[in-house]
Amino acid sequence: EEVARQRAKLREALPEDVTVLNAEEYSVLQYNAPYTIPFRRRNEVAVVVAVDGAASEEAAALAE
Repeated sequence: EEVARQRAKLREALPEDVTVLNAEEYSVLQYNAPYTIPFRRRNEVAVVVAVDGAASEEAAALAE
């Protein structure tokens, strides 16, 4: 599936000091009408991240 491929590509592109807080939660952002031809579409995959150091604080806050 295209979304899974783009999620993997996003994870590979993130720097080492960035942690994805919840790898199972992501958003698919689709901006175009369904009849837009594929190469003209703009779609994005978004995840919540934290820079190391802040990641442990964010994870602890989410666990509460």
